[in-house]
Amino acid sequence: MAENNTKQRILLIDQDQEVVDLLQSRLVTEGFDVEAAPDGLAGLQAARAVRPAAVIIGRLLSDMRGEYVCRELKTHRLTAPVPVTLSGASANTFTGMTTVSAGTLQLNKTAGTDALAGAVTVNSGAVLLIAASNQVKDGSAVTLSGGTIRTAAGVNEVFGNLSVAGSGFLDFGATSFGTANTISFGTYTPSALLTIDNFNFGSTLTFGTDLTGTIGESSLFQFENGGFASTSWDGSTFTITAIPEPSTYAAAAGLIGLMLWPSRRRLLRDAKKILGFTPPMRDRLAARSRA
Repeated sequence: MAENNTKQRILLIDQDQEVVDLLQSRLVTEGFDVEAAPDGLAGLQAARAVRPAAVIIGRLLSDMRGEYVCRELKTHRLTAPVPVTLSGASANTFTGMTTVSAGTLQLNKTAGTDALAGAVTVNSGAVLLIAASNQVKDGSAVTLSGGTIRTAAGVNEVFGNLSVAGSGFLDFGATSFGTANTISFGTYTPSALLTIDNFNFGSTLTFGTDLTGTIGESSLFQFENGGFASTSWDGSTFTITAIPEPSTYAAAAGLIGLMLWPSRRRLLRDAKKILGFTPPMRDRLAARSRA
Protein backbone atom coordinates (compact mmCIF):
# COMPACT_ATOMS: atom_id res chain seq x y z
CA MET A 1 0.00 0.00 0.00
CA ALA A 2 1.27 3.47 -0.89
CA GLU A 3 1.79 5.05 2.51
CA ASN A 4 2.14 8.60 1.21
CA ASN A 5 -1.18 8.50 -0.65
CA THR A 6 -3.56 7.67 2.24
CA LYS A 7 -5.03 11.18 2.41
CA GLN A 8 -5.43 11.77 -1.32
CA ARG A 9 -8.88 11.52 -2.85
CA ILE A 10 -9.64 10.45 -6.42
CA LEU A 11 -12.91 11.34 -8.10
CA LEU A 12 -14.34 8.86 -10.63
CA ILE A 13 -16.93 10.21 -13.08
CA ASP A 14 -18.42 7.35 -15.09
CA GLN A 15 -21.87 5.92 -15.79
CA ASP A 16 -20.55 2.35 -16.07
CA GLN A 17 -20.81 0.93 -12.54
CA GLU A 18 -18.61 -2.05 -13.39
CA VAL A 19 -15.80 0.27 -14.44
CA VAL A 20 -16.27 2.36 -11.30
CA ASP A 21 -16.19 -0.73 -9.07
CA LEU A 22 -13.02 -2.02 -10.75
CA LEU A 23 -11.16 1.30 -10.51
CA GLN A 24 -12.37 1.95 -6.99
CA SER A 25 -11.17 -1.44 -5.78
CA ARG A 26 -7.73 -0.88 -7.29
CA LEU A 27 -7.37 2.68 -5.99
CA VAL A 28 -8.50 1.79 -2.47
CA THR A 29 -5.93 -1.00 -2.44
CA GLU A 30 -3.29 1.59 -3.34
CA GLY A 31 -4.32 3.72 -0.35
CA PHE A 32 -6.51 6.37 -1.99
CA ASP A 33 -9.89 7.64 -0.86
CA VAL A 34 -12.34 7.33 -3.75
CA GLU A 35 -15.55 9.18 -4.53
CA ALA A 36 -17.71 8.34 -7.54
CA ALA A 37 -20.26 10.30 -9.58
CA PRO A 38 -22.57 8.70 -12.18
CA ASP A 39 -22.83 11.64 -14.60
CA GLY A 40 -21.19 14.89 -15.60
CA LEU A 41 -23.29 17.29 -13.55
CA ALA A 42 -22.86 15.26 -10.35
CA GLY A 43 -19.15 14.96 -11.14
CA LEU A 44 -18.67 18.72 -11.51
CA GLN A 45 -20.53 19.36 -8.27
CA ALA A 46 -18.46 16.74 -6.44
CA ALA A 47 -15.20 18.11 -7.84
CA ARG A 48 -15.96 21.62 -6.58
CA ALA A 49 -17.02 20.29 -3.18
CA VAL A 50 -14.23 17.82 -2.36
CA ARG A 51 -11.28 19.28 -4.37
CA PRO A 52 -9.87 15.84 -5.36
CA ALA A 53 -6.20 15.15 -5.98
CA ALA A 54 -7.11 13.84 -9.43
CA VAL A 55 -10.15 13.12 -11.59
CA ILE A 56 -10.76 10.14 -13.88
CA ILE A 57 -13.53 10.81 -16.40
CA GLY A 58 -15.38 8.43 -18.68
CA ARG A 59 -15.78 9.75 -22.23
CA LEU A 60 -19.46 8.85 -22.64
CA LEU A 61 -21.78 10.03 -19.85
CA SER A 62 -25.55 10.09 -19.66
CA ASP A 63 -25.89 13.88 -19.65
CA MET A 64 -22.75 15.25 -21.33
CA ARG A 65 -19.49 14.16 -22.93
CA GLY A 66 -16.38 13.60 -20.85
CA GLU A 67 -14.51 16.22 -22.87
CA TYR A 68 -17.00 18.88 -21.75
CA VAL A 69 -16.56 17.86 -18.11
CA CYS A 70 -12.79 18.12 -18.54
CA ARG A 71 -13.09 21.58 -20.10
CA GLU A 72 -15.32 22.77 -17.25
CA LEU A 73 -12.90 21.42 -14.64
CA LYS A 74 -9.92 23.19 -16.22
CA THR A 75 -11.66 26.55 -16.48
CA HIS A 76 -13.37 26.77 -13.07
CA ARG A 77 -11.26 28.51 -10.41
CA LEU A 78 -11.92 25.80 -7.79
CA THR A 79 -11.01 22.83 -9.95
CA ALA A 80 -8.52 24.22 -12.47
CA PRO A 81 -5.46 23.11 -10.40
CA VAL A 82 -6.70 19.50 -10.26
CA PRO A 83 -4.63 17.22 -12.56
CA VAL A 84 -6.79 15.74 -15.31
CA THR A 85 -5.78 12.89 -17.63
CA LEU A 86 -7.38 12.11 -20.98
CA SER A 87 -6.79 8.45 -21.77
CA GLY A 88 -8.38 5.60 -23.69
CA ALA A 89 -8.65 4.61 -27.35
CA SER A 90 -11.52 6.91 -28.47
CA ALA A 91 -10.72 10.19 -30.19
CA ASN A 92 -11.94 13.50 -28.81
CA THR A 93 -14.44 15.07 -31.21
CA PHE A 94 -14.66 18.49 -29.52
CA THR A 95 -13.10 20.97 -31.96
CA GLY A 96 -13.46 24.15 -29.90
CA MET A 97 -10.78 25.88 -27.84
CA THR A 98 -9.36 24.04 -24.83
CA THR A 99 -7.87 26.30 -22.16
CA VAL A 100 -5.57 24.94 -19.46
CA SER A 101 -5.93 27.64 -16.80
CA ALA A 102 -4.03 25.94 -13.97
CA GLY A 103 -2.67 22.59 -12.92
CA THR A 104 -1.80 19.88 -15.46
CA LEU A 105 -3.78 18.45 -18.36
CA GLN A 106 -2.16 15.15 -19.32
CA LEU A 107 -2.80 13.68 -22.76
CA ASN A 108 -2.27 9.94 -22.64
CA LYS A 109 -4.60 8.32 -25.14
CA THR A 110 -3.51 5.43 -27.34
CA ALA A 111 -0.71 6.76 -29.56
CA GLY A 112 -2.22 8.28 -32.70
CA THR A 113 -5.63 8.92 -31.07
CA ASP A 114 -6.49 12.62 -30.83
CA ALA A 115 -6.93 13.66 -27.20
CA LEU A 116 -7.41 17.26 -28.39
CA ALA A 117 -9.03 18.03 -31.75
CA GLY A 118 -9.02 21.83 -31.56
CA ALA A 119 -6.86 24.77 -30.57
CA VAL A 120 -5.35 24.90 -27.09
CA THR A 121 -4.22 27.73 -24.82
CA VAL A 122 -1.94 27.12 -21.83
CA ASN A 123 -2.06 29.92 -19.27
CA SER A 124 0.60 31.01 -16.80
CA GLY A 125 1.55 28.29 -14.34
CA ALA A 126 -0.41 25.58 -16.21
CA VAL A 127 1.08 22.55 -17.96
CA LEU A 128 -0.01 20.61 -21.04
CA LEU A 129 1.71 17.23 -20.61
CA ILE A 130 2.10 15.13 -23.76
CA ALA A 131 2.54 11.60 -22.36
CA ALA A 132 2.28 9.68 -25.66
CA SER A 133 2.84 10.42 -29.34
CA ASN A 134 0.34 12.15 -31.65
CA GLN A 135 -2.13 13.34 -29.00
CA VAL A 136 -3.13 16.62 -30.67
CA LYS A 137 -4.81 16.78 -34.05
CA ASP A 138 -2.31 17.92 -36.67
CA GLY A 139 -2.74 21.61 -37.38
CA SER A 140 -4.22 22.54 -34.00
CA ALA A 141 -3.00 26.00 -33.02
CA VAL A 142 -1.20 26.48 -29.71
CA THR A 143 -1.00 29.63 -27.57
CA LEU A 144 1.40 29.80 -24.64
CA SER A 145 0.36 32.58 -22.27
CA GLY A 146 3.07 31.91 -19.73
CA GLY A 147 2.25 28.19 -19.73
CA THR A 148 4.32 25.09 -20.43
CA ILE A 149 4.17 22.26 -22.95
CA ARG A 150 6.00 19.28 -21.46
CA THR A 151 6.66 15.98 -23.20
CA ALA A 152 7.45 12.51 -21.96
CA ALA A 153 10.47 10.70 -23.38
CA GLY A 154 10.26 9.36 -26.92
CA VAL A 155 7.29 11.50 -27.97
CA ASN A 156 6.56 12.77 -31.48
CA GLU A 157 3.97 15.53 -31.85
CA VAL A 158 2.84 17.82 -34.68
CA PHE A 159 1.12 21.05 -33.68
CA GLY A 160 -0.28 23.87 -35.78
CA ASN A 161 0.79 27.49 -35.58
CA LEU A 162 2.42 28.64 -32.34
CA SER A 163 1.78 31.92 -30.53
CA VAL A 164 3.62 33.04 -27.41
CA ALA A 165 1.97 35.76 -25.35
CA GLY A 166 4.16 37.15 -22.57
CA SER A 167 6.39 34.09 -22.33
CA GLY A 168 6.22 30.37 -22.95
CA PHE A 169 8.02 27.18 -22.02
CA LEU A 170 8.71 24.05 -24.03
CA ASP A 171 10.11 21.24 -21.85
CA PHE A 172 11.43 18.13 -23.60
CA GLY A 173 11.52 16.23 -20.29
CA ALA A 174 14.08 13.60 -19.29
CA THR A 175 15.17 12.51 -22.75
CA SER A 176 18.28 10.76 -24.01
CA PHE A 177 19.51 9.68 -27.44
CA GLY A 178 17.46 6.47 -27.16
CA THR A 179 14.30 8.34 -26.12
CA ALA A 180 14.63 11.53 -28.16
CA ASN A 181 11.62 13.68 -29.04
CA THR A 182 10.55 15.33 -32.28
CA ILE A 183 8.22 18.31 -31.84
CA SER A 184 6.89 20.27 -34.83
CA PHE A 185 5.00 23.54 -35.08
CA GLY A 186 3.52 25.43 -38.00
CA THR A 187 4.33 29.09 -38.46
CA TYR A 188 5.81 31.05 -35.58
CA THR A 189 6.61 34.74 -35.40
CA PRO A 190 8.74 35.35 -32.29
CA SER A 191 7.37 38.20 -30.22
CA ALA A 192 8.15 37.07 -26.66
CA LEU A 193 10.59 34.80 -24.86
CA LEU A 194 10.30 31.07 -25.58
CA THR A 195 12.33 29.01 -23.12
CA ILE A 196 13.29 25.53 -24.34
CA ASP A 197 14.31 23.17 -21.53
CA ASN A 198 15.99 19.74 -21.57
CA PHE A 199 16.66 19.93 -25.32
CA ASN A 200 19.18 17.08 -25.41
CA PHE A 201 21.10 15.00 -27.97
CA GLY A 202 18.86 13.32 -30.53
CA SER A 203 15.82 15.58 -30.10
CA THR A 204 14.56 17.77 -32.93
CA LEU A 205 12.38 20.88 -33.00
CA THR A 206 10.91 22.23 -36.25
CA PHE A 207 8.94 25.31 -37.30
CA GLY A 208 7.26 26.33 -40.52
CA THR A 209 8.97 29.72 -40.35
CA ASP A 210 12.56 30.64 -41.15
CA LEU A 211 14.03 31.61 -37.76
CA THR A 212 17.63 31.96 -38.95
CA GLY A 213 17.82 35.62 -37.97
CA THR A 214 16.21 35.28 -34.54
CA ILE A 215 17.22 31.91 -33.07
CA GLY A 216 20.33 33.45 -31.52
CA GLU A 217 18.52 36.38 -29.85
CA SER A 218 18.41 35.80 -26.08
CA SER A 219 15.28 37.93 -25.71
CA LEU A 220 13.34 35.56 -27.98
CA PHE A 221 14.91 32.12 -27.42
CA GLN A 222 16.52 30.68 -24.32
CA PHE A 223 17.90 27.15 -23.94
CA GLU A 224 18.25 25.60 -20.49
CA ASN A 225 19.80 22.21 -19.65
CA GLY A 226 20.78 21.72 -23.25
CA GLY A 227 21.06 23.72 -26.45
CA PHE A 228 21.14 23.53 -30.21
CA ALA A 229 24.00 22.15 -32.24
CA SER A 230 22.77 23.15 -35.69
CA THR A 231 19.91 24.81 -37.55
CA SER A 232 18.78 24.61 -41.16
CA TRP A 233 16.10 26.05 -43.44
CA ASP A 234 15.08 24.09 -46.54
CA GLY A 235 12.53 26.59 -47.83
CA SER A 236 9.59 25.22 -45.85
CA THR A 237 10.92 23.82 -42.56
CA PHE A 238 13.32 25.32 -40.02
CA THR A 239 15.00 22.46 -38.14
CA ILE A 240 16.79 22.79 -34.81
CA THR A 241 18.96 19.86 -33.74
CA ALA A 242 19.89 19.41 -30.09
CA ILE A 243 23.48 19.65 -28.88
CA PRO A 244 25.12 16.43 -27.62
CA GLU A 245 25.23 16.01 -23.84
CA PRO A 246 28.64 16.39 -22.10
CA SER A 247 28.59 12.66 -21.29
CA THR A 248 28.37 11.98 -25.03
CA TYR A 249 31.53 14.01 -25.63
CA ALA A 250 33.30 12.13 -22.84
CA ALA A 251 32.29 8.76 -24.24
CA ALA A 252 33.45 9.77 -27.73
CA ALA A 253 36.78 11.01 -26.38
CA GLY A 254 37.25 7.79 -24.46
CA LEU A 255 36.53 5.72 -27.56
CA ILE A 256 39.04 7.72 -29.60
CA GLY A 257 41.57 7.23 -26.81
CA LEU A 258 41.05 3.48 -26.86
CA MET A 259 41.42 3.45 -30.63
CA LEU A 260 44.68 5.41 -30.45
CA TRP A 261 46.18 3.39 -27.57
CA PRO A 262 47.52 0.51 -29.74
CA SER A 263 49.15 3.06 -32.09
CA ARG A 264 50.68 4.87 -29.10
CA ARG A 265 52.14 1.65 -27.77
CA ARG A 266 53.67 0.84 -31.15
CA LEU A 267 55.19 4.32 -31.38
CA LEU A 268 56.76 4.00 -27.91
CA ARG A 269 58.10 0.56 -28.72
CA ASP A 270 59.67 1.75 -31.98
CA ALA A 271 61.17 4.81 -30.28
CA LYS A 272 62.76 2.65 -27.59
CA LYS A 273 64.27 0.39 -30.23
CA ILE A 274 65.71 3.36 -32.11
CA LEU A 275 67.16 4.88 -28.92
CA GLY A 276 68.55 1.58 -27.76
CA PHE A 277 66.40 1.13 -24.67
CA THR A 278 64.86 -2.22 -25.44
CA PRO A 279 66.20 -5.06 -23.23
CA PRO A 280 68.04 -6.79 -26.10
CA MET A 281 69.87 -3.59 -27.03
CA ARG A 282 70.80 -2.92 -23.37
CA ASP A 283 72.18 -6.44 -23.14
CA ARG A 284 74.32 -5.97 -26.27
CA LEU A 285 75.67 -2.64 -25.00
CA ALA A 286 76.56 -4.19 -21.65
CA ALA A 287 78.34 -7.09 -23.37
CA ARG A 288 80.41 -4.73 -25.50
CA SER A 289 81.45 -2.66 -22.47
CA ARG A 290 82.61 -5.79 -20.60
CA ALA A 291 84.64 -6.86 -23.62
